Amino acid sequence: MAFQNFTFPQVEQALGLTLSDEDLFSQLPAIIVRPEFFAQVIEGANLASAINTEKARSEFVIAPVLFELRRLHVGHLGLFSGIELDADASRGLNGVCDFVITKSPRQHIVSAPLITIIEAKNDNLRSGLGQCIAAMCAAQLLNQAASASIAAVYGAVTTGSLWKFLRLRGYGSHARSGRVPYRQPGEDPGDPRPHRGDRLIFPLTSPCRVAVRARCTHTRLPRPGRAADPPAFADRTPPRRAGLACRRAPPDTPRSPADTCRAV
Repeated sequence: MAFQNFTFPQVEQALGLTLSDEDLFSQLPAIIVRPEFFAQVIEGANLASAINTEKARSEFVIAPVLFELRRLHVGHLGLFSGIELDADASRGLNGVCDFVITKSPRQHIVSAPLITIIEAKNDNLRSGLGQCIAAMCAAQLLNQAASASIAAVYGAVTTGSLWKFLRLRGYGSHARSGRVPYRQPGEDPGDPRPHRGDRLIFPLTSPCRVAVRARCTHTRLPRPGRAADPPAFADRTPPRRAGLACRRAPPDTPRSPADTCRAV
């Protein structure tokens, strides 16, 4: 098994991830590109559309965009094409990435940390999501192995004209299995009961949306006259909504659900 063998959304269960949507980049300011670059991309896009292959889109549209990104951040980023990553072949976390961006500007060797994985597709973005997500997990494991772990690894699946962005947080930071334990504040770390909050990442239903959250199984009890809220996703902190507090169910209470919220 390798990156290309992972499909979406099956990759979520295969790698123990949690997917959620979030706005990633809308708050960032726009930049004005050089007229020469704009003309080059338009010409390349027309040529790629006529050829209509994944390789053409990769060479004539996506690569020029990434090269311009590197030019804007010269001395701060490394850009690689067709690089093979091998983080854990036994779990399928190995294979060739279309493009890899590193935080190191070194170009003779791929140096950690790896910060972004880009996968090129001819027309079907969804077909590349599983592959890209698996490569992002491998990148995070390689960063950790090199003692260069970062808070998040980003990814993108693109045809050159359409881009879907991803963000991965926390993968493999606590165990080789890549499971991230979550506990309620004050919970005994020696508690042998299974962790309820394995967490992780991302897809997106529209460009520039996606994220990662720790998943904690909560059931909110309805207040008088109100219907129950749906199950909530929470970070490693207690619910922020005023008037709510978490309590752990007694050990002999069935664990479905194990955690509840009560109004205070």
